[in-house]
Amino acid sequence: AYEDDFRMIWNYPNCSVFDMSRTTGVANIPSWCFEYRSMLTHVLLPSSITYIDSYAFEWCENLADVVIPEKVTSISYGAFYGCSISKVTAMSRVVSTPDAQYASGTYRGTFQNCSSLVSVDIQNLVEIGNYTFNGCTSLSFINSDLSKVTKIGLHAFYNCVSLVFNDLRLNSLLTLGQNAFNGVNIKNIFFGAVTSLPTCTSTTPTYGNREVL
Repeated sequence: AYEDDFRMIWNYPNCSVFDMSRTTGVANIPSWCFEYRSMLTHVLLPSSITYIDSYAFEWCENLADVVIPEKVTSISYGAFYGCSISKVTAMSRVVSTPDAQYASGTYRGTFQNCSSLVSVDIQNLVEIGNYTFNGCTSLSFINSDLSKVTKIGLHAFYNCVSLVFNDLRLNSLLTLGQNAFNGVNIKNIFFGAVTSLPTCTSTTPTYGNREVL
């Protein structure tokens, strides 16, 4: 079974490249599959997968970039937590990222603390879960029409200090979490459908020291 093949990965802790592009019949990348593979720099995923499970690539500190296969529709919480990836591309069918789960004393969002992540192709996302890009301090480019997004969870873009929006249009937004854009460089925000904004319960407001329109 393919799960046994994935377990075999742990026998090669110093391997830097895994090419599974010609593998067939694989539906998902299991939880913790590549966790803490510090020598791993490149992974070519099977085109057949539709799901990347939680913590699959957690703390892969030298993983350079990831191309998400076209059939993937879901990426779980913590899947790339703490990775060194610089870009994520081809998330064409992924429409949402889940809320982070609390584990080992902290929350773990899908791409949380990927401090080298510069660009993300999330063009079809309509729901961005809690902590999804929290701590992605190098993130500066998002290929997405955020005007289609209906949910942005708490801390979703927290401390994304390299991210700049001159005009952030959230025309379809219904749910906005606390500290969602704290630390992001925003000049103007335009809301459409949102009916209420979160109540700030600390000295760190939802938008940080940013102009909100």
